[in-house]
Amino acid sequence: MIEYDNQLKEVLTVSAITSLIDTFSDSVATYPAIFNANVLPSYFKGAKSINFYVASPISGGLEYANILFTVNCRANSYPESRAIQDMVFNTINREKSSLGGFFKCDILATIPPQDETDNFNSIVEILLRA
Repeated sequence: MIEYDNQLKEVLTVSAITSLIDTFSDSVATYPAIFNANVLPSYFKGAKSINFYVASPISGGLEYANILFTVNCRANSYPESRAIQDMVFNTINREKSSLGGFFKCDILATIPPQDETDNFNSIVEILLRA
């Protein structure tokens, strides 16, 4: 399962996408704000980011992988959030996976901020069939 998470992070970490989001640093390096988690980590203080997670059950009865990811494209403004969402969709939709198979994307509605500490969340659902 972890290889599919790593595959998605790899395809999200391209300059067309990373140029639209913030970065964060540790004592070793600076990284694009792309997180494999269903909530943003507390150490991330930026505004523009992507977090993704598996949203579907994993069926052991299939002879192929059919994994649905939710990708949250977050920013302080609606246009910035949508720009990240559109770039994720346009970059990944119908592309081949290096593990075999392909990605199929769907754009979902944007969730507005719930309070002054929140931001816009434009969602892409990505189905990996491999």
